[in-house]
Amino acid sequence: MAAEEEAGADALSVREVQQLVRRKDELEAQIKACYAVLEGQKGVGMNEPLVDAEGYPRADVDVYQVRAARHNIICKQFCPKKSSFTGAELN
Repeated sequence: MAAEEEAGADALSVREVQQLVRRKDELEAQIKACYAVLEGQKGVGMNEPLVDAEGYPRADVDVYQVRAARHNIICKQFCPKKSSFTGAELN
């Protein structure tokens, strides 16, 4: 009987699971929006250089916007396990 009570205390409720799924969907939508920003900047992805052959910042892209989008993608894709998708560390 005590083992059943312990298992019940550790189990997630349906409402908690639904909240986690909603948060996961929100994070995925935010990541998709950040990728759209990168595509809007001449198709710059996560690994293309932001400097030209001479080492100067590229004039054809908004370097700040690309760096911010890359940063947000990295943070949201690799959120710490301790957050449990609450997003507390992301805000």
